Amino acid sequence: MTELQLAEMKRFSAAGKEFAFLIPSSSVIGLDDLTGALLDGFKDGPRSPSAVLESLMPRFSHDDLVEGLSELHQIGAVAQNSSAKLYAPREAIRARLGGG
Repeated sequence: MTELQLAEMKRFSAAGKEFAFLIPSSSVIGLDDLTGALLDGFKDGPRSPSAVLESLMPRFSHDDLVEGLSELHQIGAVAQNSSAKLYAPREAIRARLGGG
C-alpha cells in the first residue's frame, strides 16, 4: 500500500486564516478546516491515505475528503513516501551502528 507524506512546508496564520507555504514550489495555499485536517493527518509521518480518510470521516464527507486529498496531492502538499527506503531517522541509523 502506498503511503503519503507531507511535503516540506511551513504553516502559518494571517488575518485570522490558516495558510501553508510549500517550500519546494515557493507557493502559498489557504487552508480551510478540511485541508488543514488532512494535512494534520500526515503530521506524524507517512501514512496510508485510507487511514487518514477513515480517521476524518466522522467530521467530513467521504467525497469531500477524497477531493481535498486529491487536490493536496496535485499541488504537491502531500506526496508518495518514496524517500522512506533511502532515508532513515537519525536514531535508527545510530542504533544500527551501535551508537544508539
